[in-house]
Amino acid sequence: MCPVAAHADKAARLNDQGIESYNENDHEESVRSFTEALVERPDSPELRFNRGTALSAAGKTDEAVTELERAADTFGRSDLSAAAHFNAGNTHLAAGSIEEAIGEYIEAVKLDQSSKDIRHNLELAVRMLEQQQQQQENSEENKDEENKDQQDENQDSSDQKNEQEENKEQDQNQSQEDQEREQNEDQNQPQPQESEPQPMTPEEAQRILDAMNDEEKEAFELRKMMMKETMRQGDDW
Repeated sequence: MCPVAAHADKAARLNDQGIESYNENDHEESVRSFTEALVERPDSPELRFNRGTALSAAGKTDEAVTELERAADTFGRSDLSAAAHFNAGNTHLAAGSIEEAIGEYIEAVKLDQSSKDIRHNLELAVRMLEQQQQQQENSEENKDEENKDQQDENQDSSDQKNEQEENKEQDQNQSQEDQEREQNEDQNQPQPQESEPQPMTPEEAQRILDAMNDEEKEAFELRKMMMKETMRQGDDW
């Protein structure tokens, strides 16, 4: 048996082991098998696709995206390149990188316009981004409103303090006048006291909360966000 055939057989065996481990949810072992297979066949986009998919399932986002994008660049078929970009998009989406996911889905749609899964996830990611931006806008509006409320409260407190000081000064002046009247023997009739002005009650500003529209919180099928489980066997083995 020639060395080339031997290498091909070993790579195929390791690829099969990787697929089996992946289907058993042993993602670390799956990554290990695909990594060893790539040592034998470093030019195989199928192995890179499989390793990237396993890395994604193992939660290793950066490595997964790198492998999947390399697979997308080296596949000779547009539908397989689209699948690699699709899985890279799913990897980003699972990690919360919505804008990066949208970029990968757009590349996938360009290569495979017939895929309903790709279009669905692209729409999902766009809606998620819109909701995220709306929540950020609402948060900023609420923060501005809270700052305004605090400023109003501070102003009310300052006004009330000034009014109390004015009342106190008026009371002191009134007390001094009363003493002068008592010392004056010609004035026996008590002078009417001026009514003390009442401090104004601070008026609280109403907080405006822009609630999210319930219609914008539609439930999506989570299964379509999951990684495709189809692994590539290798067409030339």
